[in-house]
This record gives sequence, structure tokens and C-alpha cells, in this order.
Amino acid sequence: MKKYDSYKDSGIEWMGQIPSHWKIMPIKHIKSKEEFAFVDGPFGSNLKSEHYIENGDVYVIESGFITTGKFLFKKFKTISLSHFETIKRSSCKEGDIIIAKIGFNFGMCAELPKLDKESVVSGNSLKITLDHNLLLNQIFIDLMNLAKNKNAYIGLVQETAQPALSLSGLNNFKLSVPPLSEQKMIADYLDRKCREIDAAVAKVEKELELLDELKQSEISKAVTKGLNPNVSFKPSGIDWIGQIPSHWEIIKVKHKYKMLTGFTPATKTPEYYDKENGYIWITIGDMNSEEIVDSINKISFKYISEFMPEISPKGSLLYSFKLSVGQVAFCGKDMYTNEAIATFLQNPEIDLKFLKYSSNLIINNANINIYGAPIMNQELIKNAPIVFPPLSEQKEIADYLDRRCGEIDSLKEKLKQKREKLQELRQSLISEVVTGKRKVI
Repeated sequence: MKKYDSYKDSGIEWMGQIPSHWKIMPIKHIKSKEEFAFVDGPFGSNLKSEHYIENGDVYVIESGFITTGKFLFKKFKTISLSHFETIKRSSCKEGDIIIAKIGFNFGMCAELPKLDKESVVSGNSLKITLDHNLLLNQIFIDLMNLAKNKNAYIGLVQETAQPALSLSGLNNFKLSVPPLSEQKMIADYLDRKCREIDAAVAKVEKELELLDELKQSEISKAVTKGLNPNVSFKPSGIDWIGQIPSHWEIIKVKHKYKMLTGFTPATKTPEYYDKENGYIWITIGDMNSEEIVDSINKISFKYISEFMPEISPKGSLLYSFKLSVGQVAFCGKDMYTNEAIATFLQNPEIDLKFLKYSSNLIINNANINIYGAPIMNQELIKNAPIVFPPLSEQKEIADYLDRRCGEIDSLKEKLKQKREKLQELRQSLISEVVTGKRKVI
């Protein structure tokens, strides 16, 4: 790795040493000299939901557009041109840099592309126009996003309901400034190298997407067609399933599976919860991709004695039917659940692992009610038609899918590790180059 001839202390902890001929400058000295070059969005009462209109003349640029470090096009909120005139100090244009001011991703920034309308930053954003005779946009963005990753903004954050960057603090925030001729070469080098890395990441993500599709295809085929390609078939009576093996059944869930649901008290009485000595209580927030579910939530003996909820025994299959509809997991021990989770109990005539793999059939066959988010109820689940093979085949299919999905998940894990290393390489490369640890000119 090439180095510069000599270095000096930058005086900035997260930056360390920089090349001796580079400068350190506060943002207030590298912003444009034009009026309102560095501003925040309008004060809350000056830009509220009542100001938003359909197909307005001016776009509102929110922090959510740039929290990844790149400008992501989403649906713009719009306002009228007349209201825009009252908050015009917060206007922004092509080539300006938008900085997230409020929320978890405060400090992340990206360049505003060319838009087909006037635009203004929202109250959760900042806008800066740089003096390009001093610092190029891409160098500024890379330095700012690096500072975010190194937790360099902590002293500039006001702790309110959500963390918020201080505009006055950012004005005095110092960055390294190489000579302009070097900046252009650095920007070109990083653009070329990052495009190569991004292309490699995109390839990995495409491979992950294809593996997800393969996994779902394997599951769908096995639970609706079985493992014997030479068996005779019959119509299932369900269009999207098509034919099923002749000796299989289509049944309603309630005819083969015993199901119970949990309970949540109407009040948040502290006496109902006991994190130290309580009993495990599963909520939909605990339902994720894990095979065995667990929770830090604990309910007290008082809760159990008053409401007498039914216990979900070890080995039962849990199925969430509100918000995260269709998430499944097994109970690793006896536990209780809330009212948004159905428990399928073990039965010698069924294999719950087969039900785990075929649980998507419940969603696809039931009429899901939508109240702002997907939601089902017990009756929809109980009356959902589902494919039901003989027990021996349920076990064979479940064992096959355990192996096959395990193979696919292993490949996915290797790809995720590869993606993580590529992303780390990208971040390390940017860090080394924009702080002068690596010479590229």
C-alpha cells in the first residue's frame, strides 16, 4: 500500500494522522459563500402534514432518502409553490448535499440528484452547498459517512425524543481537505474501485435472491407434490396448488390439528410481569427466523392464576397470525404466548415439522383481513384448507426438507459472509483513502 512522504497529527481522534500538506478545516469554512448555504429544514409548525398536497409543485426531501449514504428515490411528499415561498430558505437544488439530522441515521448524507421540480428539505434534514474550489461533494460525503461510522458526531447530538444533530455544532465540525487536484484523483479512484465492489456485492445479493427462490420452490414442490415423481395425481380443487398425489387429502386445519391461542391482559399491570422469576411469554416480536423460539418477556404467577392462560408445551409449533403473519417456530420448553399466536399441539397422527414447512398454505388459502397490516384470526386459520399426506410421508418430506434447506442455508451463510467482507473492504478502502492512509495519486 503506497504511503505519502510525511504525515502530521490531524488533531481529530477519529481521523488520526493525515498527509503533511493536507489542511484541516471546519465545515463553516468550506461551505459556499452564497446565502443559506448550510441550513436545516423548516421549524415544525412551518411544514406540517396539513401543508402536503397531491401533485404539488415542490418536492419535500426527507432524511429517509439518504440514510444509506446514497440518494434513494421514494415517493415524494409535495407542497404548493405559494407555501414553498414562505420556507424558501430551506430550499435545495441539484448538487446540494442532504444530511440526516434526526433519528438513528443522523449524520448520513448524499448528493441531491437533478429533479423535475423545485425542492425543500424537511425538518428532519439539513442542506449544505459546498464551495467546490475547496472540497468536492464526493470527498465531503465520504468523510461525513466515515465520521458517522466512527461515532464522531456524539458530541454534536442533542438528546431529545430522538437524537438530533446540532447545526451550529456541525458548522465547527472539522474535516481533512487535500489539494483540489488530489481530491479529483481520489474521487475518481474511489468511484472506480467502489463500482467494482458494488458490482460484486450486487452479484452476491442476486445469488442470495436465487437461493431464496430455490428454497421456496423446493418447499412448495415437496409439500404439494411429494417426493415420488412417479405417483399418480388428482386435482386438488385449489387452483394455485394444482394436482396432488392421489392418496393425499385436502383437509381443513381444524380437522387434523389441535390448536390453542394465548392471552394478553387488557391492562399493563406491573404485577403481571416478573422478569426475574416469571414464566416465558412469547409475543409476535419474538417470532423471527429462529427454529426454536425464546423470549426475555416473563409473566408472573399472579397473571397465570388470574387469567389461567393455556400453556404451549415443549415441542409445540407456534404460528403468528397478526402483523408478522405466518412466522413459525417451535417451543424449546413449556411457555405461554400472547393472543396473536396460535399453538399447534403435538399429535401422534401428525408431524409438526411437515406443518412448519407447509404453513404458507394457511396464508395462501385463507382470506387475510387487512387493517393497515396483514391480520388473521383463529377461525380463518381453523378453516383454511391444507394438503395432508399420510404420516409416513409427512416425516419423509420433513426430513428431506431439513436436509435440503440446511444445504441451501449453508450456502446462503457463506454468501452473507462474503457480502459482509466486501462491504467491510469498501468501507476500509474509503477510510484509508480520504484520510490519507493510502496514497492513490
